[in-house]
Amino acid sequence: MAVQEELVDTFADFVVAGRTPEAAEAQLVKVFGLDAQLAREARIAWATRVGRIRELRDPRVIEDTDLNLGDWYAGPKDSDFFWPAVKGRLLQELPEDAVPAIDHASSRILGLLRPAGAESIKSRGLVLGFVQSGKTTNFMSLISKAADRGYKLFIVLSGTTDNLRQQTQSRIEETLVGDEGANWHLLTSLEGDFANPGNAANLLSQDHRLIAVVKKNPYRLRRLRDWLDSASPAILAGAPILVIDDEADNASIDVGKDRVSRINSLIRGILKRPKAAYVAYTATPFANVLIDPSDLEDLYPRDFIVDLPRPDEYWGAERIFGRTPVDEEEARSQDLDLSGLDI
Repeated sequence: MAVQEELVDTFADFVVAGRTPEAAEAQLVKVFGLDAQLAREARIAWATRVGRIRELRDPRVIEDTDLNLGDWYAGPKDSDFFWPAVKGRLLQELPEDAVPAIDHASSRILGLLRPAGAESIKSRGLVLGFVQSGKTTNFMSLISKAADRGYKLFIVLSGTTDNLRQQTQSRIEETLVGDEGANWHLLTSLEGDFANPGNAANLLSQDHRLIAVVKKNPYRLRRLRDWLDSASPAILAGAPILVIDDEADNASIDVGKDRVSRINSLIRGILKRPKAAYVAYTATPFANVLIDPSDLEDLYPRDFIVDLPRPDEYWGAERIFGRTPVDEEEARSQDLDLSGLDI
């Protein structure tokens, strides 16, 4: 059984590197001299893993099946490094039953992106969550899993104020980076937004993962864009980028009349790389889904929209004040028992 699991992991690595399942199967036979039937069994076992991720009921997903080029992420592996460390910290911070939901949701989202080894990555997605309900935890989990599968540079766009940027930077340093700082290169700090982090080609060529938490500020985004421009296309082709847009309805949307607004234009400029995925997070998605879908350079979530489930312990306006139910069963579920509260 252990050998079979190793074969499946190897098959999954070939797919992450950009090979089709057919090519990965052939590679097992060619490189390892496997019997063709054994290689086929490894492919079937891999497909079963991927299917488990795809068929998760939570979170709910809307995706463009014409744009989806095939599922590839088969879930965390025992040999992973970044996600197990993050999971361990989450188990210390959160109720134990909350972590599986975070694990499932982040795996589902990663599977909707493209593998790091794909020739081109141009993903655009949107994740909906409730206000103050764990969106930051979700995207940190997504980042850690993407780091385990070869994504190199992570950019978190964190609002328009220093206070919000510092809060996000602090959370990332504490929960995502933690004690594994030697494997991460932080391009920003609590005190400093993106400025002059060093030679891009050199940093992007090294084995560690890079992360920057950047305000949606024209000056900072222009520096980030120019820093990326200083690296050659060959370097950038080997450094897949994942951009997380936190509170994506704020400042990111193009509101220009005669020309593209500055912040939107700069985000587009950052995404004009051979391999750059963009995932927006927000609790108020109305502006994002009204972006012109015909403009393929803009931020419309053309690949997928993910609806994160509401945590059981979450109390928001809808739970307190209710809303018009869609059927009798939902009407009964909205009954609010306040008998145990001192009011």
